[in-house]
Amino acid sequence: SVASVTFATPASVKTRCTLPQLALRLSANERVMIGQEQRVRIELHNPGSGDATGVVLLENVPEELRHDAGPALEFDVGTLRAGETREMELVLTAERPGQVVNRILARGDGNLQVEQEIEFEVIAPGLEVGVEGPRVRYLERPATYTVRVENPGTATAKDIELVTKLPKGLQFVRANNLGEYDAASHAVYWSLAELPEGELGAVELTALPVASGEHEILVAGKASEG
Repeated sequence: SVASVTFATPASVKTRCTLPQLALRLSANERVMIGQEQRVRIELHNPGSGDATGVVLLENVPEELRHDAGPALEFDVGTLRAGETREMELVLTAERPGQVVNRILARGDGNLQVEQEIEFEVIAPGLEVGVEGPRVRYLERPATYTVRVENPGTATAKDIELVTKLPKGLQFVRANNLGEYDAASHAVYWSLAELPEGELGAVELTALPVASGEHEILVAGKASEG
């Protein structure tokens, strides 16, 4: 006798397809004073359904800013789980005044890539000085000179020191606005707490010509932040 046996059994497998993603958000103060720190807050998020691996942050530091590690920055984030958000902070130093566009690139395995930029302004005070007065004067006839100081910058200039050095042929008579005459340096000094951006200030001094010939008045000013 011959017996034949036939049987069948089912087998199945389930595959879950996941898709990692990267999202980048940046925030920072709209204005930063030259010489001070600008803190860029970075929010890196994975809104996808899979883990993002090999994630790095890249930045080329704008010329208006400086970072201790150099002009090209790379930060290894590693693995960013699905739905995970990681917050970081990038600290930069403002070096030059102007409008800044700061870009950060996030990159991961599997051709994941996202770029985000943020704009802010590096502000800085400016200082310009000048002097106006009579070009020709007779001996022993007082001459009044107007010394001006201007801030053409984008921030308030503080702790201003204004000095006017007189030539030997001019004898100091008086100065307004608490100007102090120093006989040793033959110069007049003024101090100003601050001068807002775009503002112009002026002081006056009176001198007496005591020697004939060509004479030159030197005006100089300095303030904080260089």
